[in-house]
Amino acid sequence: MDIKKNEIKQVIGAGEYNNNPGWLHTQEEELNILDENTWQNGFNKSSITITHMGTSYL
Repeated sequence: MDIKKNEIKQVIGAGEYNNNPGWLHTQEEELNILDENTWQNGFNKSSITITHMGTSYL
């Protein structure tokens, strides 16, 4: 998957780690993976592509 220039790379639940230069690091209180409201407040519907360990999920 090619990352487009207007896409944001985001670490969810970064904790104390900041080891991904150029990525936005978030904490649970900012973006809770289990709380749909935090996603609706921050993203448009169908605007997210999730990548984990090199595998993409839409």
